[in-house]
Amino acid sequence: MTSLWLKPEYVERWLAEGVSILRFQRNNAILEIELAEITLDWFTFDVEVEKVDFYVFTLDPAIDEVLVDVYAVIEKEKTPADALTGITLKVDETVVDVKKNDTYKIEKQP
Repeated sequence: MTSLWLKPEYVERWLAEGVSILRFQRNNAILEIELAEITLDWFTFDVEVEKVDFYVFTLDPAIDEVLVDVYAVIEKEKTPADALTGITLKVDETVVDVKKNDTYKIEKQP
């Protein structure tokens, strides 16, 4: 299992520099994250938005499935994503739009 930790200010800086997509790879599984789609309505917050320390993208490929989890870390507590947009999972020739934290089945290519 591998996690990518992004500070909100990194996302803001990359957007200002014209970066639109971030690619995160583990083995043959690739997450493509549209930075402009990282919005706070992904998450359900009980605290102020300014307290978000990191966004965490976890990618864990197995033999025929890939686990994708996205969280915000708020005061050391993980808050799971409610609904996701702008994330694409690619494994070999299979392409899946990631809509929620889940394990995605991957069809093996012949």
